Amino acid sequence: MLYKYETLPSAQSIRILTLCPAEQHTDAIECMIETTELEEASYNALSYTWGMNEDGNASQDHELFIHGNRKWITQNLFEGLKRIRLCDKPLRIWIDAVCINQQDVVERSAQVAIMADIYARAEKVLAWLGNAVEEQEDLIMLDLLKRIKKRTEQIKPWKKPTWIHQNCFVLPLLNEDSLPCSGCVAYQQSKSGNSNLTEHNAHVDWLKECFRSKPSLGQAAADMTNVGIRFFSRRYWKRRWILQELSLSNTHHWYWGQHVLDMSEFPNDWIEDLVQAFWLIEYGLREALEDPTRTASVRRFAAAVSDDITGGSPFITRTKGLSQLCNSQSPDMMRDRTWNDLLRYFHSSECSEPKDMYYALASMAIPKICVDYSLTVARVFQQFAETMLDNGEWVWVFYCAATTVSNQHRERLQLPSWVPDPRSVDFHYGGDIPPMGIQISQSDSLVCDVRCLGVLRKHEEGLDSSFHPMWDGLFWQVCSSREPSDEISEVIQPSPLQLQVDLAPPKVLSGDILCSCLEKLLFGDVWIILRLVDVTTQTYQLVGAQESSFALSRSISEIQHAQSFSKCPKIKVRII
Repeated sequence: MLYKYETLPSAQSIRILTLCPAEQHTDAIECMIETTELEEASYNALSYTWGMNEDGNASQDHELFIHGNRKWITQNLFEGLKRIRLCDKPLRIWIDAVCINQQDVVERSAQVAIMADIYARAEKVLAWLGNAVEEQEDLIMLDLLKRIKKRTEQIKPWKKPTWIHQNCFVLPLLNEDSLPCSGCVAYQQSKSGNSNLTEHNAHVDWLKECFRSKPSLGQAAADMTNVGIRFFSRRYWKRRWILQELSLSNTHHWYWGQHVLDMSEFPNDWIEDLVQAFWLIEYGLREALEDPTRTASVRRFAAAVSDDITGGSPFITRTKGLSQLCNSQSPDMMRDRTWNDLLRYFHSSECSEPKDMYYALASMAIPKICVDYSLTVARVFQQFAETMLDNGEWVWVFYCAATTVSNQHRERLQLPSWVPDPRSVDFHYGGDIPPMGIQISQSDSLVCDVRCLGVLRKHEEGLDSSFHPMWDGLFWQVCSSREPSDEISEVIQPSPLQLQVDLAPPKVLSGDILCSCLEKLLFGDVWIILRLVDVTTQTYQLVGAQESSFALSRSISEIQHAQSFSKCPKIKVRII
């Protein structure tokens, strides 16, 4: 018989699973479940890949038994429960896939809304990273993590943090435990002697000589670096839901294969420091080898590590964010838990339910949003955009929406043109300058005050695909249809701004209007490009965005630009 859920008695009620002990790994998974109030419960919480395992298998074809009744679960959860199960005593644990009735939309919404409290109150978070691909590689990673922990204990007395990276983990990647690191020593000596040697160059120069004099050391470093990159490239780390699970508890135990390690005593930002060491190793090898493609291992990880450690590839941005989340008391992370930062760090993090692009972050992000799985995907996306607009993030909304206007997903959802689709946008824009005026109407449109900078017209054929803003008959038609209160008394002359907008069709078409939402010229502004839909009702669609700093002529002074900007007329538009 299949297990059947009973309704939770209150909004603060949760179910706790008791995992029965088993002497043999092959024994069936026997459980009991109880309902209790969250504030009275004692339990651990499981963090794992909810759907797929490393092989991509997401089918629920494995079974556990709750009070003798069968419940079907995924292979990855099945393997994780067997791994954390004890042989001599029961284990009380909260697991989202089992402790929440996933078929009850109302319960699911309510439980997700209190998930921050569920993970924050857990005694420990047990992170199941998945079974081993190769046992030997798992052993190597275990040894590397232990060396990092030991290295942290060694470094504190002598290395003073002079940059954002406080711990040097190059030596663990070289299988060395000696103290101190020669690159760090060279850098500290250069600081004492007022030299301009940077921390990066000090390490790369030292590593270059090491690898040239001892090629086998370079190969070993490349192999170790590859192991570390593959470890943090596991499907678990790409899962969106783990972010709040790791950030809301100070006590993590990581399980992978047959191994487990208590991560509670690791330092702040240690993952980012390790990635920094990956980067230094890669640069040292690049300098040491005339042809960096001589070895397959160098090829593999050189492609994964960006030249810019603060940005670039999804691996870099994701691990940078993970480094802060794994130390939830880090002041930087507590300060940066805005939607803009979290979405930027973890844009590449995956979830099977589109609504979870936002809901998976809802417990730790500011401002708070309402979790409601009964809403359509389109409504969830629009409500989120409305929340961001209410909190002044209008640049973020417009820019992100403009980058997804031709996205196939959004066309199926029939999203308004001003609503971003989070599945296909790179979040990195924010702004604190208030617009002239933006209001959300009852018809899901935006009523905005904008300053018209010009109508886009294509260059003469054969020159290039850029557009020049200029006034023409279309703009006169737009102006003549404005309400009397919006009229501008001055005579409209040809566009006073000298601009070049480098946007290619079909996204932007001749006749589209370039606008600013600000009263004054701001060189860091994002201008929006609107397409007229109905001249009578002043209705437009948002079709593009343009960074002002790339459009303004460099041959004209800022004062001249500001004076010209002030002459551009203002109108009220409706964006649908």
